[in-house]
Amino acid sequence: MIFLYFSDNIKQAFIACFFDKIQHWVVAKRPVSARRRAEADKAMDKDKMICIYLLLSLKDKRTYLGSTDNFDRRFKQHQEGRCKSTKNRRPLRLIYSEEFKELVEARQREKYLKSRKGRRELKEIFSKINIGS
Repeated sequence: MIFLYFSDNIKQAFIACFFDKIQHWVVAKRPVSARRRAEADKAMDKDKMICIYLLLSLKDKRTYLGSTDNFDRRFKQHQEGRCKSTKNRRPLRLIYSEEFKELVEARQREKYLKSRKGRRELKEIFSKINIGS
């Protein structure tokens, strides 16, 4: 409301300065690299399946639950030690996976499986197929 007490010239100068700053911020954004654009295009591919997976560390017998749109690439990253959370727990073995068409569904399922109730469900599945984790 204080803005009402200024003269029209000051108001116009303020508005011009404000819009000039906004235009500068928009223009100053970094351009997207071709590699990132290609990755985004692949992610938008409707036929692409999103995979949630559970890895078992053969070193300490602990599990890691994650999700990806390209399981082969992601598993290779885990095996090569390029993932902070699993690099000291190699070798790893895939023990469970599920595929989804929608990213939202996959993320909801991943979040559920990371919860206490979801971990209980996984333990029941493992006991049926004799995986001790």
